Amino acid sequence: MDDTTSAPLIEARSLTVGYRAGAAILEDVDLQIPPGKITAFIGANGSGKSTLLRTLGNALEPLGGQVLLDGLDLRHVPRRRIARAVSMLPQQPVAPEGITVRGLSEFGRHPHRGFLSRQTSQDRDIVERSLAAAGLQELADRPLDTLSGGQRQRAWISMSLAQDTPVMLLDEPTTYLDIAHQLEVLDLLADLNTNRGTTVVMVIHDLNHAAHFAHHVVALHDGRVHAAGSPRDVLTEQLVQDVFGVGSVVLDHPVTSAPLCLPVPRTAHAGAASTGVIDTLAGREVSTP
Repeated sequence: MDDTTSAPLIEARSLTVGYRAGAAILEDVDLQIPPGKITAFIGANGSGKSTLLRTLGNALEPLGGQVLLDGLDLRHVPRRRIARAVSMLPQQPVAPEGITVRGLSEFGRHPHRGFLSRQTSQDRDIVERSLAAAGLQELADRPLDTLSGGQRQRAWISMSLAQDTPVMLLDEPTTYLDIAHQLEVLDLLADLNTNRGTTVVMVIHDLNHAAHFAHHVVALHDGRVHAAGSPRDVLTEQLVQDVFGVGSVVLDHPVTSAPLCLPVPRTAHAGAASTGVIDTLAGREVSTP
């Protein structure tokens, strides 16, 4: 596995995506994915996050505009070349029944082999290193369907690692996982980014996970990019209100200093006392009558 490969630049220019019989899901989207960083797509359900991710991964063809990979329109790039640069993990991947963790990881080598060609020693070495990076060496011969949710998700990530791409796209990689397994998966992605320089792009619902793990946050609203930038710049109380329709308080995390978003239920606004607590938490000056 070539850890020195530089990550390509992925761009969307005037991107419009949708079904020809209906309204566009994404419209006139301009976006650059910072190479070698972790980018998080956030937004309400139906805002176009997964559609954008799938289009960047060449799983959907745009109705208008372009997706560029190092300046080349994806529509003119051979699929095998794309698969060697970009791996994509959908929300609910399906594996053949009875496949082992190692067998799943081996699927990642297909873009690097000729038609019907056998696995090489290099393929086997990359698969073993991918399993090790995902912390799955001891589980490599276990059937995938016998693992916990977090272990299965790491197995899918090991397949993406074996694909040996400098860019990984993941659609809600923590869905259906408990908090421990969510952090297990996100810590793995952070390690890959830190140690290998892998560009990671993920759709994620938890704003605090986006704030802690991402270098770059893209907020989508009604099929357009509402805001893009660092977590500190993007994750504001105003944005949470505009994009999600929810009141919130954004503080500094007491350990990491990353933005910490605390949604405020509507009932909490009912009394002046609760408003005073919110203001105090946010470090605002509270005037006394």
